[in-house]
Amino acid sequence: MSQHEESTEHFFASFTDLLVGVIFMFMMLMMVFALNFKQAETTSQKAAARIILTEQVRAELLREIAARMQARGLPVTMDLQSGVIRLPESLLFSSGEWELSEQGQQVVAALAQVLGELLPCATPYGDKSQCGSLSQEALLDSVLVEGHTDKQPFNGTNGMSNWELSAFRAITVYKAMVGAQPALEQGILNPSNQPILGVSAYAERRPVDTATLDPNRRIDVRFNMRAPNMQTLQIPTPAP
Repeated sequence: MSQHEESTEHFFASFTDLLVGVIFMFMMLMMVFALNFKQAETTSQKAAARIILTEQVRAELLREIAARMQARGLPVTMDLQSGVIRLPESLLFSSGEWELSEQGQQVVAALAQVLGELLPCATPYGDKSQCGSLSQEALLDSVLVEGHTDKQPFNGTNGMSNWELSAFRAITVYKAMVGAQPALEQGILNPSNQPILGVSAYAERRPVDTATLDPNRRIDVRFNMRAPNMQTLQIPTPAP
């Protein structure tokens, strides 16, 4: 074999080895990519299942609250998508007032009793003897008493506006609730060991009906959930 032929053979041998190495590295990269994609897909599926489970737990809680209020002859409105128990103004206040009517005091006291029974079912602490079959796989982070008004200007004393009216109404309901059930103020805590009940006010900024005024004058009790820990969440297997 001539020196030229021997050199050509070595070149092709080296080129073949290089090509094999490149193909091997490409295959390894594809395997890593596929593994990462699978892990990301699994994480996404778990996150979606976690959200669904949390929504189901909240809906279950709201339905039970509404059922117990109904049993007391005090029907309330639910918005399961928003996680809200809704109390219209006519049930609680006279127009332009923030002190509870006699009927409003009864309604709020009844709701406070029901919440005192059921909120521990979706928190890490408290008496769970009233929970029955309510799930505890997802936990409440907060329950906010929200004040809302319609878009008509409120001209109260000392320059009060819809902001103050909605805030004072929410605070009034909050105080009446904790007055009826003191555990709601400090005894029922979220997973961070913080009081679960709070207050917020939105004036006319969050209407539920843009065509009419009455539905927007309301108190909403909003249930905000904290999803289960991803590491401990057991994803239910769909039925065949």
